[in-house]
Amino acid sequence: MSRELLVFQGLRAEIEGGDGVAILRVSGDFRVCGSTEQQTAVAGLFDIALTEHPATLVLSLSELSRVDTCGISVFARGALKGYRAGAALRLVLPKGIAWEALRVTRIFDAWPKFSDENEAASVIA
Repeated sequence: MSRELLVFQGLRAEIEGGDGVAILRVSGDFRVCGSTEQQTAVAGLFDIALTEHPATLVLSLSELSRVDTCGISVFARGALKGYRAGAALRLVLPKGIAWEALRVTRIFDAWPKFSDENEAASVIA
């Protein structure tokens, strides 16, 4: 099982993977407009996840508290990379204001949504 971890003030992002499934967890405050370092670092985790575990990518945002348009853009670009790589994409939704920010963009409408990581990782594509 691989593991990559990023920690910035108020933000934590990590990958866990094995058996063709990568779980990319982003938690905390992902308001990153003006911080290309954080945007690039999280985008890099998408690349690592898709290289090491290309079959299924679970984007777990259940612990995401806030996100801005730049953060949503990072997620959208990562989802597009996954789609182009042929990965089965799964989404674990945040709650509250982070969910509202994602919902109004409708970017993730096409993704299957799950209540938790275990459910998302266990579904056969």
